[in-house]
Amino acid sequence: MALFKRKKVVHLDPEGYAKKVRRIRIIVIALLAGILVGLGASYLIRKVIIPGREYSEAEAALNAGNIAEGIERLTLLGDYKDAAKRAADIAYERCGSDYDVLKTLEPGQKVQFGRYEQDGNPNNGPEPIVWWVMMRSDNRLYLLAESVLDHRSYNSSASATTWAECQMRSWLNGEFINEAFTENERLLIARSTVKAESNTISGIKGGADTVDRLFLMSLEELMRIARTGIGINVFGMYAYPTKRALANGVETADYGTASWWLRTPGLSQNSVTVCDPKGEPIYSKRANYEGIGVRPCLWLFTGENEG
Repeated sequence: MALFKRKKVVHLDPEGYAKKVRRIRIIVIALLAGILVGLGASYLIRKVIIPGREYSEAEAALNAGNIAEGIERLTLLGDYKDAAKRAADIAYERCGSDYDVLKTLEPGQKVQFGRYEQDGNPNNGPEPIVWWVMMRSDNRLYLLAESVLDHRSYNSSASATTWAECQMRSWLNGEFINEAFTENERLLIARSTVKAESNTISGIKGGADTVDRLFLMSLEELMRIARTGIGINVFGMYAYPTKRALANGVETADYGTASWWLRTPGLSQNSVTVCDPKGEPIYSKRANYEGIGVRPCLWLFTGENEG
């Protein structure tokens, strides 16, 4: 004999109750269908409609002769219709055979790209910028300047800041990029998403991601490269300053190398991590500290890899 016996429910209006149950079922099914339709519409808008419209706008810019705008729009579309690859191909074709060497470069090699005053004598014109190839990804190279090119504070004030807000970012993607690269060279520099990495030691947040052409290396990127085991003599994680950087006030160690800014926050929101003269990270320097140098990074379009 069962301990608990289910009681039979007797409704005074069984037909009305059955209609009510059917109505509830219809409402639930309609709600679920609405949710599914909404999700499908959202996916369609984000993955098809918006990218399609942006691709058309990129085409219109290219057809109107606005090559830089068209390349930028295609780059930001990523894998959609191979937009990023097409952007790279267009940029590379515009620059001609002068940059054929880029197709064969691999991590650990060096390349000259752009020009910047470095020897302290502006009368003889700017000198070629030498870059280390840090990594290759499809048709792009991640480059790090071989030298500490200049001296500059990360931010002019000691107030809280992030990479997205700092004056270093504005300077690199404004005054510096226009001074150091020709119009065609700027086409080769890809806009890329720069991750706002937080400091995993201090817990200080990195702020918002950005999309930039020029940027600084993060602490995580520095450590990841160090873990490859290739060694600092290949990638040059320590760096010597240019005469311009020295004249502008960058500090050096006894053996001549200089510290350079990373973009990861330090031990507080108004401080930033730094790579010291030995090529090792220091976890906190005030953002407005004077004496630290600048060693830019960029992603460079290369055309198809022939290596």
